[in-house]
Amino acid sequence: MIKLTDKELLAELEKRFEINQKALEELREMTEKLKFVNKKLEDSEALKSHFLSNIRNEIINPFASIMALSKNIMTLKSENFEKGKDMAKHILTEAFILDFQLNNIFAAAEIEAGIIAPQITNTDIKLVIKNVIETFNTYANQRKITLEHICNIQENTPSVFFKTDFSKIQLILSNLLSNAITYSSENQKVITSISLNNKVLRISIKDFGKGINEESQYLIFDRFKKLDDRIYTLNAGPGLGLSIVREFVEILQGEIVLNSKINEGSEFILTIPESEISDFGFSEEGDTELF
Repeated sequence: MIKLTDKELLAELEKRFEINQKALEELREMTEKLKFVNKKLEDSEALKSHFLSNIRNEIINPFASIMALSKNIMTLKSENFEKGKDMAKHILTEAFILDFQLNNIFAAAEIEAGIIAPQITNTDIKLVIKNVIETFNTYANQRKITLEHICNIQENTPSVFFKTDFSKIQLILSNLLSNAITYSSENQKVITSISLNNKVLRISIKDFGKGINEESQYLIFDRFKKLDDRIYTLNAGPGLGLSIVREFVEILQGEIVLNSKINEGSEFILTIPESEISDFGFSEEGDTELF
């Protein structure tokens, strides 16, 4: 047995103390990391549970309305034709909302599964955007919102082709329009403007609603996340819309910027470059070039 001097013994004790201190510090750091991960898992489970509850409501409620209105129409007498027309409008609106939410659910599932590669087509971008805006006219009219469209793309040319994934552009624009309309007050307007310069498409959706405070703006693109209604919730329905917008914009190698002020409104600005793919055939529809 080696006998240590007092000095050597103190040095050894100090060394072991330092080792123990380092081990304790690493243990504390590991414990904090585990607590953080556990909290994230708990939050994720809570959000998914809330999401599933919202999904159930978003699907069941429109179906219930459609069925009830359809039954009422079946019992109407011929002299109540105008009343039947009003009911048919409500059915159309409920079906439109249901279709929109299902498209978001399917898109979110594709994102989760990693099967969202862009399907590039030579797209008539003016027509695509015009059609999306027109599909929201009924919804906007019901909420007494005016839709304005400013097109700065070759005004005298009816068709302007742009290589991109038109279905993703449709859903991006649909989600932004839906949010802008849903969270605007009566008799306000929503302005959509588009331009195309140097093969970069720029789309702006501007509303004059409640706006989003600066602290909350970073949350709105999170999947399943819905801000407190008192702040201003931008993700309508189950809370998928803006997360899908962000994912799709990234897939198209674009960018999205949010400018918003409380009580002044919000503006989402998209910039999407034209795809550089050059080899193409034709889509199954026969009137669209598929890359």
